[in-house]
Amino acid sequence: MDYSKGKIYLLIDTSCGDLYVGSTIQRLKDRHRTHNFYKDYNKKKNNCKISMIEEYPCENEIELKKREQFWIERIDCINKQNAYRDPEYHNKQVNLRCRNRYHYRNSWGGDERWNNNLLLIDPDLFIIHPS
Repeated sequence: MDYSKGKIYLLIDTSCGDLYVGSTIQRLKDRHRTHNFYKDYNKKKNNCKISMIEEYPCENEIELKKREQFWIERIDCINKQNAYRDPEYHNKQVNLRCRNRYHYRNSWGGDERWNNNLLLIDPDLFIIHPS
């Protein structure tokens, strides 16, 4: 594949103003024809216009996806998935979730998915009875 022909494009739904950011190495005309922007694309394709944000010649797909993600973060678009997620950032998020789960289990004594052992303690144990 020839990533020296990389392009970042914007697909615009003129009927409602939705924006979608994408990347391709195809010609924009060909990409617009084959795009699955909508499930029922055949009915809506006349309402969509495609425009080039920038030409981005690069070495490989990862570089192109990183640049697409750059534009997704800067444009208010309807993209549901990230084009590129930094593996180091992802690992930090997973480690943070594991650390939080560890602290929760040690402080409350339960597994948040099933139960909390503090809820199993009889509250009458804490009532001071007059003697």
